[in-house]
Amino acid sequence: MNRFQKYYLHIEGMDLAGKSTIADIIAGRSGEKWEIYNNCLSQNNPIQQFEKQIKSQKLYDDEIYGYLHYVSLLADIKKFELTENVIQDSMLLLRSINYHKEKGNIDLVQLFEALAPKHPIPNISVYLTANIDSRKKRLLNRIESNSKTLTQNDLLILNDSGKFEKRDIGLMELSQKYFNSIVLDTSNMSETETADYILTLCYQSHNMNHEENKR
Repeated sequence: MNRFQKYYLHIEGMDLAGKSTIADIIAGRSGEKWEIYNNCLSQNNPIQQFEKQIKSQKLYDDEIYGYLHYVSLLADIKKFELTENVIQDSMLLLRSINYHKEKGNIDLVQLFEALAPKHPIPNISVYLTANIDSRKKRLLNRIESNSKTLTQNDLLILNDSGKFEKRDIGLMELSQKYFNSIVLDTSNMSETETADYILTLCYQSHNMNHEENKR
């Protein structure tokens, strides 16, 4: 018998915190059926696909792509309906605010912040972080295994760890502000331990809500 029905779990964090791998582990270990969304609030957003297409052509600057992200998120919010258990691997809202604050694109920051009250709220939100040494070890393992293309944030861990940590703190504060995220340091935790811990949090919040609904 499934415990969860239409449960919305949010996992946030910078690169090499283990979000995607842990989302997959949770989906496999929980005995529940989950859909995993990455950044977008849906599996197929044609506006985001269009943005990726023209971004690959390097036609415009980040500000233009930021407005496309805004329209993409607005469309997702308008169409969002939780009909199944969902693991949200990162929120476009949080990443966009954090990114454009750093770039000084204040108009975009204000636009995204104005969307926050309309944004779907997860049942529980967890922010994964880790110290720089742990991330470096994970990065080296990723390089050795060639399991994933390296991102600019990955390389930032090696080239400018101070800047990476600043982004991590900024994203963490936004996640706590808008989604009351529980911060979890995964530096000394295995991926399975992290997944099991998050599942325990989900069960606890689900049981609390169930008891409250019975009153």
